[in-house]
Parts: sequence; C-alpha cells; structure tokens
Amino acid sequence: MENLKNKVIIRDLSERDFEDIENIIADTWHYNDFCTKKNAEKLSRIFLYSCLDKRSFAQVAELDGKAVGIIMGRHNDSYKKSFKYKLKSISQIISLVSTKSGRKAAKIFLGVNGTDNELLKETKSKYDGEVVFFAVDKDCRGYGVGKSLFNTFTNYMKQKKANNFFLFTDTSCNYKFYEHQNLVRRGQKNVKVEVNGKQEDMQFFIYEGNI
Repeated sequence: MENLKNKVIIRDLSERDFEDIENIIADTWHYNDFCTKKNAEKLSRIFLYSCLDKRSFAQVAELDGKAVGIIMGRHNDSYKKSFKYKLKSISQIISLVSTKSGRKAAKIFLGVNGTDNELLKETKSKYDGEVVFFAVDKDCRGYGVGKSLFNTFTNYMKQKKANNFFLFTDTSCNYKFYEHQNLVRRGQKNVKVEVNGKQEDMQFFIYEGNI
C-alpha cells in the first residue's frame, strides 16, 4: 500500500461512482450503527442527492476502477440547484419515513442537520462557499489521498477568486485533519446522539478556511 497515492487517479465525479460513494457515506456517518442496512442505504442516497443538489464542484479519487474518496463543494456564485436530484432525494425520504424504524433514523438525520444550521448561524459570518462532503475510504486513509482531494477544492476556490469557505464535521471523523490544513474552528456543540439504543455524547464543529 506504500505506493497507493501514486496509483490513485483524481477525476470528475461520474454517476457510475454513486454506489461506491454511498458506501463511503454510510461508513463515514456510521449509519449502520443506528439503523437497519436497508435504511442505511436510503439515508446514504438521501445524503448523496442532497450534496449533489448543492454542489458546483465534485472530484473523486479512483483506485483500481473504484471510487475510494470524494470531495464535493460549492462556490456560491457558480452553482445551480438540480431539480433532478431534489426529486430523487424526496423519493428516498418518502420511502424512508414509510416505516417506524425509518422515521426514527430520519429523526437522527434531521437532528444533525439542525445542529449544523445552528453552528453556521452562530458564526454570524458570510462565506463564499462550502465543502459539502469530503471523505476517504477507511482502507485508503493515511496515504495522502485526502490531502490531494482537498487541494483540488482549494485550488478551485482560488480560481473562482473566493476569499473563504466553511465545512461541518464532528468527533466521529478525523476533524484534526482540517487543523493540519490551517482551517480554524469557529464553533462547536455538544449533542447526545442515540447509537445502538444508547445515548452517546458527540461534538459537532464548524471550520473556516481562508483562500
């Protein structure tokens, strides 16, 4: 695996990558820890479609024909909402909330979104863009793949002459990565989240990056 970085191809996101990305999403946000496999798949699709709906930029890291990393971001003046992915998201939401277990999973999902919105509001700042989603397959972490992907977004924002951007993360992720990239934590919230029937303490963060 020591030469993994040299084998990875960074390229534009394609629809053929969606299944791989959904798996990365489920693993990153630990959906399988608090809902059934079927509901985890639906949540992953909902999250993916919501990201596609608000991104103007998307790159993947490919290894041996498989997407092993993803970064999606937005420059506020360069994106248009996609009616196509909005409809797909609504379809998955309807399917998810049609069962009791699905409604429970949806409640947790919406709770996280609410926390993120509160964090953004409390910064009282205006940003030129956002890292909508960024993750690397757990087997490919620590080899520079994430840094390569992250650099593609910051270079994109430089080309757009942006001044800054923000992103959300939490203690279930490697949030220290962003501090190594010189991002600044602008806020945090302590929240209890139900995992496997137990209440666990988590911290949610908002980070700011300057171009």
